[in-house]
Order: sequence, then structure tokens, then C-alpha cells
Amino acid sequence: GTETGLALFNTKTGDFKLYNASNTNFSNEVIKTIYHASDSVLWLGTDFGLHLFDVQEESVTAYFHDPLINNTIANNVLWQIMEDSKERVWLITSGGVSIANKSEPYYHLHEEFFSNKEPRIGNQIRDILTDRSGNVWLATIHGVVKKNEETGRRTTYSSTSQTENKVLL
Repeated sequence: GTETGLALFNTKTGDFKLYNASNTNFSNEVIKTIYHASDSVLWLGTDFGLHLFDVQEESVTAYFHDPLINNTIANNVLWQIMEDSKERVWLITSGGVSIANKSEPYYHLHEEFFSNKEPRIGNQIRDILTDRSGNVWLATIHGVVKKNEETGRRTTYSSTSQTENKVLL
């Protein structure tokens, strides 16, 4: 991904192709993140929406945030796309986290907040990962949240946390 579209480079032949607004239906050429979902489909996070790009067909399906509909992506600016071990696709946006099942075009908004004593995380999540124990780690501008999905237990780490959970930001 680039600031001007999606660049495809064939390392075997040396062929190069740029997909952008002039030859695709991308609503925005700024490709912030790429998730390779299958042999031919790329999930592209842009500055304006989620695009599912079928490389073989060269077709684009776009999804956008709609504040009047609950099951749309949380925001149109996507920072990261990741699939977890449960085959759910996590979309990190400027408006929170959306979780998608790859077989359904519906999204579940997943917002994280610190406790009332801590600053609100809200929509400022910038990165995500899962570990072998089933924890989801969310990196935010105010710290880190570790959430165990089975127990629902949440641990926060920030510059204002108690000593054992303190991190430097």
C-alpha cells in the first residue's frame, strides 16, 4: 500500500502495476494497511473505508461507517487489520475496534475504556495483538489494555498505573 494506491510487483517477471482511482473503484488511494484474506482477496484499510479487493477479478467491494446503522465499521479510517485464532478479523479504526466474521459482512463495535480513575481510551487504539493464552492486547495513546476474552478480566498499563502496571509512554 502507498499514499497513491496499491502497488503490485511480480518478483518472477518484474511486472509492476499500480491500482488507484484511475483504474479501480477505490474510494481513497491512501492504503494504510493490507490483510491477505485468501489467495485472491486483499482487505485494504484506507483513509476512507474498508475495501475488499479481488486481485484476480480486479474488483472492489467497499464498506463504510454509517452512524445510523449499528453494524457498520466503527470509522472510515482504518489503521490495522488482523485475524485472530478464532478466525475473526479485527479492524482498528480511528473510531474504535470493529470485529468481523469473514463469512458475514456485519461488524461488532468493540470499545475499550480504562476504569473511571484512568483516562478514557475510547477511539485512540493504534495497534492490536493476541497471545497464546487468548489475551487481546490493545495499544492506545493512553497506555495498553490486556483483556482475557474468556474471563472478561481486563488489566491496564499506563504511566499513571500502580508500580506493577506502570509503563513509560
